[in-house]
Amino acid sequence: MKTNIKKSLLFAFTVMILTVLTVFSVSAKTVTKNKLVYEINEKTATLVECKSNAKKIKVPSKVNGYKVTAIGKWAFSGRSRLESVELPSTLTRIGKAAFNECTSLVEIYIPITVGTMGGGVFQACLKT
Repeated sequence: MKTNIKKSLLFAFTVMILTVLTVFSVSAKTVTKNKLVYEINEKTATLVECKSNAKKIKVPSKVNGYKVTAIGKWAFSGRSRLESVELPSTLTRIGKAAFNECTSLVEIYIPITVGTMGGGVFQACLKT
């Protein structure tokens, strides 16, 4: 009798864990606009990668109807031609090393709405 109860509890627990994992493992949708790659999560978008070689980039406030609220870790890393970036007022967060090694970057507009910036956001941006 105890063995049947243990097996039933183990089965119920396994089903519950699998259900939770299925619900939370929904992957984010990725969208590319003007060589900027965004990850869409529920109601917002995070710019996760810049594939552009442009000298000037203006990040839009919305992409496919989703507010752009974050710049992800390493998003602009290594864009050595990038001189100027304008970020939207919808932005609240800039990830770690987002502009790492942007050696030509001389102008950036960071809105007052940005409350969190990761470490080394402008790491190695100076030309040597």
